[in-house]
Amino acid sequence: MGSPPTDASDLDIASLILDTAHFADEMIQANLELPNSPPFHGVMAGPEHNKWHAAILEELTVIKDAGTWELINHSLTICNIIGCWFILQKKHGPEGEITRYKACLVAQGFGQQEGIDYLEMFTPVVKSALLCVFLQICTQHSWKIHQMDIKLAYLNGSISEDIYMHQPKGYEERGSKMKVAKLKKGLYGLKQAGWEWYTTLHTFLIQIGFHHTHADHSVFIFEQGQSIIIVPVYVNDKLLARNDEHSLDSIQNSISIHFKSSDLGIASWILGIQAGTLFIEQSQYIKGILSCYGMTGHMTVTTPLPANSQFQPARPEEHMTVSSYPYLEVLGSLTYAAMGTQLDISFAVRLLVPFASNFGHTHIMGYVFLYSGGVVLWMSKQQSTIATLSTHAEYIATAEASKELIWL
Repeated sequence: MGSPPTDASDLDIASLILDTAHFADEMIQANLELPNSPPFHGVMAGPEHNKWHAAILEELTVIKDAGTWELINHSLTICNIIGCWFILQKKHGPEGEITRYKACLVAQGFGQQEGIDYLEMFTPVVKSALLCVFLQICTQHSWKIHQMDIKLAYLNGSISEDIYMHQPKGYEERGSKMKVAKLKKGLYGLKQAGWEWYTTLHTFLIQIGFHHTHADHSVFIFEQGQSIIIVPVYVNDKLLARNDEHSLDSIQNSISIHFKSSDLGIASWILGIQAGTLFIEQSQYIKGILSCYGMTGHMTVTTPLPANSQFQPARPEEHMTVSSYPYLEVLGSLTYAAMGTQLDISFAVRLLVPFASNFGHTHIMGYVFLYSGGVVLWMSKQQSTIATLSTHAEYIATAEASKELIWL
């Protein structure tokens, strides 16, 4: 994944949110050492190496069977060859028990050249506010939420550009070690893989009668007579809620026939968030954060920050010490929790964000929206425009909140 970003813009924090969204699965990345997580080679030399090796072989078998690439001889005409690595995950159940050892081959898409290796970038990720609205609607109408997982979703998208990749180191095909892989299907990590997968999924859902919402193209709705089915999509995870059991069974069967998928039954975990009939919570995710950054034995406090907290940017002589701490990674993890369920820490997290790169002081704004008595959208963030007067800052905050209200 490379080194962490050095700017603390909203884009950087958003990237960290996506990187830490599945943090509860204890992601172990081959080229990035996280606190309390051994590097790839350390894992493969550890006591669980047989389980990880089996997971890698299973991943490669599925990829090859799908016709993801063809091996060709290296030539001077191939000027850009990207690398790849494995991401290893321990899948957990509701009680934190290990249910599966999973390996995922990821292309090093940062080596791709825009306009040559890819044109479009998009990943189907439902916005958190609409996810909360969806859960609120289901609760209000007593709809059960079903969950489906599309296996190796990106392999369903075809690649039109000529993209070449080195074979996974240590797992090269026998007799073809010096050959390179010309990609024919999408792989996680490729810039355009999300777009190609979304195009494939969108085309299929439209064919069977769905339409996407105007507010979020990752939310699809099926309406036929009195039957209504809502499907929010998060990459390869799909939630399905309905008011008609028969129609839902038919839709699930259609998806299973077209894509290799798993019916996970009634949803209990949604993107690291535990979902109940009237509540959602992230205790398992938060325990994972504490474990990763060595905070499990620390004392608890009653407030996110001490009263009247004052912060100052690090002095030049302190930069070396400060840079050794995974400040951006911690903020990314906390921001995902704040956006998911922990409204109480939103202000504290956003107060810390500007100091990730020694930014100056700016106004902090926030808003909260409720639907049917439940909070569905909230935000506490620094204003992108520096206001000279408090009244000016209030107008900016009102405008930002109004845009979200119109969108909702």
